[in-house]
Amino acid sequence: MKITSLNDVERIVNNNPDLSWDGWNIVYIQQDDYAEFLHIGFFDKSSQKWYKKFVFECLEDGWDIPDSVIL
Repeated sequence: MKITSLNDVERIVNNNPDLSWDGWNIVYIQQDDYAEFLHIGFFDKSSQKWYKKFVFECLEDGWDIPDSVIL
């Protein structure tokens, strides 16, 4: 889904605990024990779990975020 409005994307990020901001980019994390073997994997020290991390960059025309992440 292409999101062009800052207000819309802020609402989406605020309503989804798996989304966060990194500057103007949106970060999506998904817990996955196999993520330690992936290049997109990272370890969260506070939860002691592995996650897959996806970054959706802010482009000139907004953010292109898959529907499965938003829902």
